[in-house]
Amino acid sequence: MTKRLIITAYGSLETVKEAAKLGVVEMIGKPFKIQEIKDAIVRMFNENCASGDTERGKC
Repeated sequence: MTKRLIITAYGSLETVKEAAKLGVVEMIGKPFKIQEIKDAIVRMFNENCASGDTERGKC
């Protein structure tokens, strides 16, 4: 399953609900720090490894 990360300036509840319907698993609001993006990517990668999804590489 492809994981999706969105960075948005519009973090309303409606936006979050719509993003979840589209399969977004991480949503970061602006302003953000680069470390937040790095952490989100690591979480997404770790979730793939934990679920056994190694389609795109080794965990």
